[in-house]
Amino acid sequence: WEEIGKLQREFLLDHDLQPQDTLLDIGCGYFRGSRHFIDYLDDRNYYALEANGHRVRYAEQHILPDYNLSDATYHIRICDDFDATGFDQQFDYVFAHSVFTHLTLNEIIICLQRIKPVLADDGVFYASFNSADGIQSSTYRESSLSTSDGVETHPDADPFHYDPKLFTHLC
Repeated sequence: WEEIGKLQREFLLDHDLQPQDTLLDIGCGYFRGSRHFIDYLDDRNYYALEANGHRVRYAEQHILPDYNLSDATYHIRICDDFDATGFDQQFDYVFAHSVFTHLTLNEIIICLQRIKPVLADDGVFYASFNSADGIQSSTYRESSLSTSDGVETHPDADPFHYDPKLFTHLC
């Protein structure tokens, strides 16, 4: 848990995230990465969408106090439709760690369509996914894969895997 949170932060720092930048975190969950971003970014520059309100309430009651972040100012919307327009904010960075791994292709398309209007003209969107790079198209539907940590992924069931070329096409 701690290691992945740090990796999320380091990834965005390696991609030039600055304290004054605005970040939209899609699927913040139990604040594994959020607590690092809230701590690093200027006050009020962290925004998040999360489908599960229980996770957010737990993190606000248990995670943030453990890291002396109870008084931090951030913005979270509990929703499952990827609608970030209510924040009335353009984002320099949008980050979806381990979200696309659990979404159908149609849900990913909806996510991309709904995020586009709130992404700054020079903004970037980073999303992780399970890669099916190298699978022959004739066997793609029948192919399950194993990730490096032994999780079996599928083309048609959660957790999903996708051909990276698909995202190039969608974007």
